[in-house]
Amino acid sequence: PLEFERIEHKIDKDDAEKIFARYDHDSTSMFGPENANEEEIAIALFNTARKVFLKDGYHESIFLLFRQSKPVHMFPVRAENQTQKYFIMRTLAHEVTKYGADAVVGLGEIWRAPANPLNPYMRAVDSPEREEALVAELVTKNGSPVNFTATIKRDGENITLDETEILRDFAAFLF
Repeated sequence: PLEFERIEHKIDKDDAEKIFARYDHDSTSMFGPENANEEEIAIALFNTARKVFLKDGYHESIFLLFRQSKPVHMFPVRAENQTQKYFIMRTLAHEVTKYGADAVVGLGEIWRAPANPLNPYMRAVDSPEREEALVAELVTKNGSPVNFTATIKRDGENITLDETEILRDFAAFLF
């Protein structure tokens, strides 16, 4: 059995000001410069996600939907297992259709590991060589996917992020 809960929450101006003060972040830069293209928006969102992660030590998974480079909808997701991830993918597809989105940015944390030729179906979470990373993936209606990744390093209470790696034109399986 699967259970889904959807909670709608409106953020008013006071809430937004508290959030941006917590992360010492200028809200005008969250979506990039004025007239930013999708990739510039994704870069700006990833830079914001880096600040949130370094302040809190984690980052919730969230999808942001865009139409003509303007945000039209966003929603967080929490998958407790692999099965729920497939349902989230279907939900994302329905939301894209519902809002007429032409671009999506997914932000969150992932496990990643090198492929193991002796166990080709092993998931990264089960690999002894796994590592954590903060990631943003951009997919658009008319362009190639772009992935921004920063490896997470944990040393007790000290948390850091490596430099951002950029991968282009890959198979964006989540989308």
